[in-house]
Amino acid sequence: MKIIKIKIRKKTRKRIERIAKLVLIVAVFSSAINIGLFAYAKQITKNSEMINELTSSKVAQINAEANAQKSAQIANQERSQRVVAESNTQKAQQATKQIVIEKEAKEAELAQVETEKKAKEEELKQKDEQEKTMLADKDNDGLTYREELVLGTSDYTSDSDGDGIADSLDSNPAGGGRLIVQHFEWTYGYTDYTWDLSIHSDWYDYYKNKSRVNHGSEYVTYNDNYIIEIARQLKQEADLNGYSEANFAAAFVQGLAYVDDENIGYDDYPKYPIETIVERNGDCEDSSYLAAAIVRAMNIDVVLIELPGHMAIGVWMDSDYAGSYYENNNRNYYYLETTGSGWYLGEMPVEYKNKSAYIIDI
Repeated sequence: MKIIKIKIRKKTRKRIERIAKLVLIVAVFSSAINIGLFAYAKQITKNSEMINELTSSKVAQINAEANAQKSAQIANQERSQRVVAESNTQKAQQATKQIVIEKEAKEAELAQVETEKKAKEEELKQKDEQEKTMLADKDNDGLTYREELVLGTSDYTSDSDGDGIADSLDSNPAGGGRLIVQHFEWTYGYTDYTWDLSIHSDWYDYYKNKSRVNHGSEYVTYNDNYIIEIARQLKQEADLNGYSEANFAAAFVQGLAYVDDENIGYDDYPKYPIETIVERNGDCEDSSYLAAAIVRAMNIDVVLIELPGHMAIGVWMDSDYAGSYYENNNRNYYYLETTGSGWYLGEMPVEYKNKSAYIIDI
């Protein structure tokens, strides 16, 4: 600012000085104000710049933070999505695994059921086979394998103990039993004979247990092993002494006691030869069956002669043999009594002579 020098009076000068001072003060103040305002404006500008700068920075920061937050949110969302996806995947895998487990378990259960079913079927099949085996009769002896096991016999042979009796008819099929020894005495000519004969109890039981049928040739068991052996020994003795084989056999039978069926509690009870041997008695039918069996086992043709109330045997002989006989099938069968002692071929009790008879072939 330019100061003008003016020549004035002292009083005025003072006034002017005061005014000048005041102006100066105002100027100074104004300057100060201007300076202050400038400074303030500058400060404001600076502040504004700072504010702008701060604002930009803050905005940038806020934006950055917002972006970061958004990024974080996105990341969190993505992470949540990944977690959810992973969880869903895991759940899906677990579900799939569970399905597989359940399927495998079901398959295993079905397999177990099938295995058990097959095992049961196999068990039933084996039981069925075992039952078939137990019910089988391989040796056709009338006994099942189960019965053979109980009896201790073999299912591969019908006669386990080899005694000639089928296991089903044998009282001791696995062996055992006892020998029945009987003593016999008889006279032939002027000679007395004795014989101790042993017969196994199985054979006695076998015939004793057989069903009874009407009288007939089925009781003449000349193929029985004991009868064959008896016939062999009697024939041997007869041939040794020059006896008639049939007469000697008849003498042996005639030595047995005569017992009527009524005396043993039966009206009519035919006995097989082995029964008669073991019991050492019988009626006329029983002794005739025994005598016929022995003579037939000697290979001699023989028949049964059935008379009214009586029975005897007829032995085939040549036609020039003396005595009573019956003709049958163009052969002469000479009468031979089997009860009482001392009767020979062709000799007939008076009460039966000229009686019609029924001839039974053997």
